[in-house]
Amino acid sequence: MALAMAGCGGGGGGGSDGPGTAPTPPPSTGTSPGAGSNPGATGATLKFNASNAGRVAGYPLWATEGLMRLGNALSDDVVATMQRKKVADSGSCQGGTGTWNRTFQDNDGSGAVSAGDVITMQFAGCHREPLARMVDGTASVKINSVDGSGGFVAVVTVALPGMGVSATVGDKTTDFRMSGTMRLAWSPSDTRTTLTLGDGASDEVLFDIPWMSIAGDRVSAFKMEKRQHWDEARSYLDLRMRYASPELGGSFDVSTPVGISSWLDTLPEARPGQGWLLMQGAAKDEVRIDVISTGGTSPEIGVKVDFGGDGVLDMSGDARWTDAGLISGYFFADYTAGGRGNTYALDPNELSLRAPFRASTTVAVQDTLRLQFTRPPVGSTGWTWRLMDKGPLPGGTGTPQEVPVTVQTLGALVLIKPAQPLRYSRQYELLLDTGAPSAQGQLLRATTGGTLDLYKGVVGGFQTLDYLNPRPAFYKLPQYLSATQNTRVGTFAQPAGAPAVTYRWTQVSGQPVVIAAPTAAETDIALGAGAAGIGSATLRLTMALADGTSESADIVIRTVHDTALAWSSLIHVKPTNFTLPEQFIWGGPAVGQLQVARSSVDSLTLQYSDRAGPASQYPDWSLRLRSADGSALRPGQYTNAWSPAAAGKPDGVPLLEFDMRQIGFMPWGSDFTVRELETDASGTVTKLALDFVVRGVGDYTPITGSVRLNSVLPLVP
Repeated sequence: MALAMAGCGGGGGGGSDGPGTAPTPPPSTGTSPGAGSNPGATGATLKFNASNAGRVAGYPLWATEGLMRLGNALSDDVVATMQRKKVADSGSCQGGTGTWNRTFQDNDGSGAVSAGDVITMQFAGCHREPLARMVDGTASVKINSVDGSGGFVAVVTVALPGMGVSATVGDKTTDFRMSGTMRLAWSPSDTRTTLTLGDGASDEVLFDIPWMSIAGDRVSAFKMEKRQHWDEARSYLDLRMRYASPELGGSFDVSTPVGISSWLDTLPEARPGQGWLLMQGAAKDEVRIDVISTGGTSPEIGVKVDFGGDGVLDMSGDARWTDAGLISGYFFADYTAGGRGNTYALDPNELSLRAPFRASTTVAVQDTLRLQFTRPPVGSTGWTWRLMDKGPLPGGTGTPQEVPVTVQTLGALVLIKPAQPLRYSRQYELLLDTGAPSAQGQLLRATTGGTLDLYKGVVGGFQTLDYLNPRPAFYKLPQYLSATQNTRVGTFAQPAGAPAVTYRWTQVSGQPVVIAAPTAAETDIALGAGAAGIGSATLRLTMALADGTSESADIVIRTVHDTALAWSSLIHVKPTNFTLPEQFIWGGPAVGQLQVARSSVDSLTLQYSDRAGPASQYPDWSLRLRSADGSALRPGQYTNAWSPAAAGKPDGVPLLEFDMRQIGFMPWGSDFTVRELETDASGTVTKLALDFVVRGVGDYTPITGSVRLNSVLPLVP
């Protein structure tokens, strides 16, 4: 006889062998006949028959998933309270649907979660995975014990009228309430994570559909345990319970004589040694559920019914897990950090690296990096891992430096521990060489046959907490020092939640300066006694935490005491109406190099290179000049100069081309004035006094420049 499963318990099942979906509720009368009532939920053991066998197979699975989803959500909230040590927290739910609120009753006043404390969760119209599409109600969690690994044991209480849950299975919706008490335990380690519901002295939970007159189903004497073995890339499910159903007219036992297992994030596959589910009723009646899935759209579970326990197969059928009411495959989907939630279809050839790092991923400096594969890879003990420090935030623009690491390979789990704590406020990248190059990068193979291709061998990038990020910058214009001109430097404010830091400004090199507030985040800087010419001063900002951890960064300040030099230059970038600040770019022999060349009598080329050090923010620049029509370039004023490459350039006009840090300029309308120009017999320029104006494009204002070589004429600002 063919068998069809039914998967919506708590009085909400369909008819015999029906799909088990909840019927449309009648118009509201303002009452809830079924809420909190439980007539008929006796201890009488149920006799299985052709009419109820499908619901016997499906109802316990539906109820088990509901409990496990509640337990997972509440364990997340307990862990969040332990880690944040916050008295209360609240926020909007996923997708902005509904709200949640968490309160922490610190009964011993320790400031941390400990035995006797109570954590209360309230949900209002909340979309909360993995709990439900919509949940309303309150649950309290009383802590029994906490261990040093972050695990805990607690008792969960959901008082009547219960926690309302609305969940969707395919295109069908079921609404029910859960109320009662259960033991909740969470135990994490590097290679194992275990969620246990029940196994206490008074575990009992009522599943109730409020708008139905029939009483709800009741689960008691239960233990549900879901274990994730990260080294094996396996999830294991074991359960036992007594399931009482007034609708069915009795109760029966449910167990997994052998636990069911699956690869991470997937439904279980048929294989030797795979576990099964067993329902046992009166007169040795049995319903057995076996895993038969081979992937794709094939049936996933087979159901067999034996009335009387005589070994004769009386009914059978096959189905998918969702036919039993599993909302999202939570039995086997992983909702822990890095898990893929509702992604649980079986793919025999799957291989992926879960939660690969991204540039925006933030880790603590003490963290061990966990690399979790969805299948055990082949040859992983021979792989070469490289962790690269790409430089400070933002962006990590420095020269990458390799960070020494130790690697522990545990099957499908790889633990990478830096030899020293990572640095704060840095960008990192993790690379892998498997010894099997591919056209795209590096090839990985799973023991089950799947492959993964890492582009250029890049596992991913991440950043550390932005707690020590000395980014000294000018806080006052103009950005240089003179006998009459001070400036101010500072750094960015610490992000919210960052620990306290100390600041220390020191001078590393250069012209003497006076630091007004050397231990402040922001300080005025003045030119000191003994300064000369055009020079620079390098200042260093060091930020330190209370434990002594520190980071430093430098800033270069241009100093202008006098311009009585062999050569000097000044580029004045006037402020614009958007983002470009005013700049005075001074040049002289102590801070840069100026090359002046005259390849022909009608042209002049100047090339300036800043040499003030790696922390200097002053740009290089170049200038090319040519007179009109090939006539000799001599002292005089040259107007409406064009760029040599400008489209539509007329004949008989002077040429000017200026280049500096990708700033845009008009291809025409520039002016330059040669005030002095002398050369020796070989054509080398021995004296030059030159001023020019370059017209900006769009919102860019004109840039003026002035260059003196062996000239006593002053620079034009």
